[in-house]
Amino acid sequence: MKGRLNNSKDKVVGTIKNTAGEVFDNDELEFKGKMQTIKADIGNKLEDLSENLEDKVERFSDNFSENAKNLGSKVGDLKDGAYSRANDFIDKVKSNKKNTNH
Repeated sequence: MKGRLNNSKDKVVGTIKNTAGEVFDNDELEFKGKMQTIKADIGNKLEDLSENLEDKVERFSDNFSENAKNLGSKVGDLKDGAYSRANDFIDKVKSNKKNTNH
């Protein structure tokens, strides 16, 4: 936010310098005004890029976190299923062993 305010100030001041340079036929003041205006425009573009990048990183992070949770849930389900099958197998083995002993 502070960057945008500074850029706006620079743009206004640069425009004033540029105009004053044109009015008073002062090439140096006109040049400084144009440079200050260009600096403000570049600053605003950089602010836009920064905000855009922050949004993309935040979306990526949210998606990554959600996918990690989903993966963790699926791994838990697989583990539970494996334990259940292993216990069923053990129960069958024990049942068959009892049946063969009688």
